[in-house]
Amino acid sequence: MDWEVIPDENDEPIVNSKPKPLVGVTVVIESGPHKGQAFNLVKDASQSFILGRNPTTKEGEKAFALHDDEDVDDSHIRLKLNVSKKLIGVIVTDLKSSGGSFVGREKIRKGKDYQIFRGGSVRIGETILTVKKLDPSTVVTTTRESKSSKRVRSSKKPKAQLSSGNEESEETFKVKTSLLQRRGVRLEVTEGPHTGESFELESGGTETFIVGSKPSSRSGEPLRLSKDTSLKATHLRLDLVVSKKLTTVAVTDKSKGATVVNRDTVIKGRAFINDTIKIGNSALMIKPI
Repeated sequence: MDWEVIPDENDEPIVNSKPKPLVGVTVVIESGPHKGQAFNLVKDASQSFILGRNPTTKEGEKAFALHDDEDVDDSHIRLKLNVSKKLIGVIVTDLKSSGGSFVGREKIRKGKDYQIFRGGSVRIGETILTVKKLDPSTVVTTTRESKSSKRVRSSKKPKAQLSSGNEESEETFKVKTSLLQRRGVRLEVTEGPHTGESFELESGGTETFIVGSKPSSRSGEPLRLSKDTSLKATHLRLDLVVSKKLTTVAVTDKSKGATVVNRDTVIKGRAFINDTIKIGNSALMIKPI
């Protein structure tokens, strides 16, 4: 005999309590008076930030104040998360600032958008911000500061402070201690049309770059040097290699012999700190993070 299970109306419905994975990036301030601070751009949550000395926002936007950078406008740039099926990027919009916003040495046209990916950096005033892999355990702390206050120390929990009419809210974010123990390298473009741009290979983050004018691969993060027309669409592969004593980059040529490490043409080889990889009209120098 077949039995049919009839649910009890008093029973609680079974709900899948497994949280959805967070999708986004962490933006870390690498240099300038606010060095060490960071914030997250997260899909369906904090997707858009306005950065400046005294930023004003619209509905759906958050503010990140750079009070101590005197070369930054009140509302200088907007960083907005952009998620597609294959890539996670950040759209950078200069808000018609007086000092300009830069990706590498290229100045973003006022009121126009520019997209960067993990490892990419933006400079405004004295501040350089780098897009990194999302750190979901980053602690978010809200503080209230006056314009003249010093930057928030990310290593200590801020004390409660009384608010006044001259104070403005500012969200600051602690960077985990592990960021101080990062293993990886920075690829600095020292020659070619992308000179001044930099990208990072980091253990636990982006560990493989596929480099070219229009790279396509499922096995690594594309690193587009689209302005260097002398490059193959997919020119080479770079893999971070971390051991107990050394951090190096494995270089795999995809261009049939048009990759040089220092003075040696390579098909498969290694690049060490301060080595230079030459491809087309571009040169990438390996630097420590």
